[in-house]
Amino acid sequence: AIFYFNKVFESYPGSESAAVSVIELGKMYELNGNYQASIAVLEQASTKLKDSPRLPEVLFLKGTAYIKIDDVQKAYGTFEELAMYHRETIFADRAKFEMGLIDMATGRYDIANKNFLDVAERRTDDLGARSQFHYGLSLYEQGKITEAISALVRVRTVYSQYEPWLSRSYLLLGDCYVKLNDKRQAEEMYRVVVTKHKGNELGEEARQKISKLK
Repeated sequence: AIFYFNKVFESYPGSESAAVSVIELGKMYELNGNYQASIAVLEQASTKLKDSPRLPEVLFLKGTAYIKIDDVQKAYGTFEELAMYHRETIFADRAKFEMGLIDMATGRYDIANKNFLDVAERRTDDLGARSQFHYGLSLYEQGKITEAISALVRVRTVYSQYEPWLSRSYLLLGDCYVKLNDKRQAEEMYRVVVTKHKGNELGEEARQKISKLK
């Protein structure tokens, strides 16, 4: 399959078939753990498919491949390019979320918050739920507990159909109330998760958190 996708990409570089082929190639190389090969073909495609509607997807795959080889700087630059020049696509929003994760991991909380909020305010799907949760997590990590609670409550009111982000929000809400020394509210949040997730990892985590409250 790799041979034939390569042949299409090399023989018809400006066509939509080439765009589809290169996306499949990138995914196949990643599945095989060959991230350098994935990056090489996606780099070529970034230039050859400048006018293709599939370019945002190509750029996103390239960014995630850079993450896999721990080249965070190039990943961030790729995501930034995608978010700036292809704003109206889902891949731009996915890129902003990835940028937010990098920003949060490196302590750039203000920029992380902006990236997460940009996505959460635009979307009401799973990506929006993920972004809203991570906005709350970013605030929690900064010690802005009251603001974190407000952000996490929004997961419940806007994205209640998206598990596990809803249950993760309840867990983190419990942690917020622990920080505020409100053990009763904390236990209430944890018990919601225990009820929803009996016998699985999230439920067990919530049960352990309740035990620590005693």
